[in-house]
Amino acid sequence: FHQGTATQKQMDELETRYKVAMAQLDAAQALAAQARQMASYCHITAPVAGIVTHKLVEKGELVSPGAALVTISQLDPLKLTIYVTESELGKVKVGQQAEVRIDSFPERAFPGKVVYISPVAEFTPKNIQTKEERVKLVFAVKIEIANPEGILKAGMPADAVLKTGNAAN
Repeated sequence: FHQGTATQKQMDELETRYKVAMAQLDAAQALAAQARQMASYCHITAPVAGIVTHKLVEKGELVSPGAALVTISQLDPLKLTIYVTESELGKVKVGQQAEVRIDSFPERAFPGKVVYISPVAEFTPKNIQTKEERVKLVFAVKIEIANPEGILKAGMPADAVLKTGNAAN
């Protein structure tokens, strides 16, 4: 323009085209950001580490936000739930050592530790009136077993022996 090669009208048109192109660039960048945001909603991340042991939905199904998609099991450490009668419960303490035998590995004992004792009885009869009926009360006790090799699986039948200071019970 200063050297006389372009008219004012041509300069105004170029400036307008430039502003339109910049606005289109901004719109395209906003659209790309929105697409990235939408794509992030399609990525599913588990809240815990573990192994998928049960798939609750199939590919292509419509699900609500927050709906469970899979069951994830943590296999190391593995938790074994045993049931202790009310008459034996006084001998069980959190932190107590246990020896666990799995049917699939009868020759091997897996060390464990009591990590939880339920404060509530289970399988309780509706009317507990006699002493004989009261011994039917059982309490869930959870034993944690290290499973670094991953050979133990959820649902494997097992027996546990809880160790007391004097002898195993």
